[in-house]
Amino acid sequence: MEWYYIVLIVIGGLVLLYCLFTLAAAIYVMKVMTKPYWRPVDKHIQDMIKDKRLKENELEEYYQPENTKIDSKMGYKLQVSYIAKKKDVKFADGKERVVILVHGWTSFRYAMLVYGKIYLDQGFHVFCYDHRNHGESDKKVTTMGNKEADDLQTVVEYVYEKMGKNIVLGTHGESMGSATAMTHAGRYHSVDFMVEDCGYNSLRDLLKYQCKELNHLPLFPTMQFGDLIFRLVAHTSYKEVEPQKGLSTCDDIPMYFVQGTNDTFVPSYMVYKCYDAKNGFKMIDTYKDSAHACSIMDYPEEYRQNLNKFLLEAKVIDKIN
Repeated sequence: MEWYYIVLIVIGGLVLLYCLFTLAAAIYVMKVMTKPYWRPVDKHIQDMIKDKRLKENELEEYYQPENTKIDSKMGYKLQVSYIAKKKDVKFADGKERVVILVHGWTSFRYAMLVYGKIYLDQGFHVFCYDHRNHGESDKKVTTMGNKEADDLQTVVEYVYEKMGKNIVLGTHGESMGSATAMTHAGRYHSVDFMVEDCGYNSLRDLLKYQCKELNHLPLFPTMQFGDLIFRLVAHTSYKEVEPQKGLSTCDDIPMYFVQGTNDTFVPSYMVYKCYDAKNGFKMIDTYKDSAHACSIMDYPEEYRQNLNKFLLEAKVIDKIN
């Protein structure tokens, strides 16, 4: 056999191994992303208590959630919790204030109550719910904010049905929940304000970052294989999860952007891409050295003050209680 045939066989073998390696990596990443690890709710609650996001017996004694399951338009059940306002605050326009809390990837609805307490102190009614494939909702494939945004609209419609139309309604998301809330705002324009904490501007950009910086994987053809698998499993594409695109149409929705400066899961620079894409009233705060979704735990009083400042300046509330 001529030497150049041997070289071609070796090169071909190396290329095949490279492709198989990147395919295996893409399959693994997509599996973890679309079917994240599920923890029983009791375990979630114990973890919250351990992490000081919830006090022992606080759920039953203070929050007293009213739980119900509603029908997603895509044929499955979503677990929703309603927490009535804790202060009888009267607003000048006579409308009740309501917020929907939107949790992140691998999390569940009660993990968002650390934010909910701020709203309850201002006289808001609070709703939180489990995404598809999370908590006590039905187990459907996670799409990282695309189909979750449609589910959020279902929750919005449920809230209007329960509370009536004479309300001021907003959403407050964390991580994937923020991507969901931003996508929802741009797609439906059915809320009066929105808060996003550590959300990503683009799923494609996030996966590029995580492949290269966190997992040291080659972008080509890992990203191409990943998108193909995502299409086959989740019936959507990376391109369908671009929260920043919809923000340019949300001039009439006041928005507040939050990020920790030491976020290595969703890189901190992404908050500026989202902020810059939004026209109209907007505010932004960053928290020094805070990691992913940790700003409220690292700076609880400053976070509370800044969120209340946004609500006041956006004219969502009349005064800070």
